[in-house]
Amino acid sequence: MNCDCSIDTGEYCEVYTATLRRARKGHTCIECQGAITPGEQYEHVDYMFEGYWDYAKTCVPCRAIRERYCHYGFIHGNLAERLTECLGFDHLTIPEADDDE
Repeated sequence: MNCDCSIDTGEYCEVYTATLRRARKGHTCIECQGAITPGEQYEHVDYMFEGYWDYAKTCVPCRAIRERYCHYGFIHGNLAERLTECLGFDHLTIPEADDDE
C-alpha cells in the first residue's frame, strides 16, 4: 500500500533535536500512550516552536510507523489520527475476531 500520512502546516520548529536513548526509568510514548520501560530504546526530541520549548518521547514501533508513512512532516502526538484518516484504521486497535468464522 502506497500511502503518505504526512502533514505540512507550513510552520516549522526553530530548533529540533532528535536522539535515540535507552530508558533509565519509565516514560510514556506521545503517540500510542504506551509504556516505554527501563532498558527500552526510544526517541527523545527537544524542540522550540513559536518561541516555546517542548519535548516528545516516542517508542520505537511508533517511530518506525511514522518514518514509514509520514515522510514529509508530522505533528508529535498526531500519528493515530493521521493513520486513521490515511489508511482507514487505527494502528493502536486490533479488530475483534468474528466468532462465526
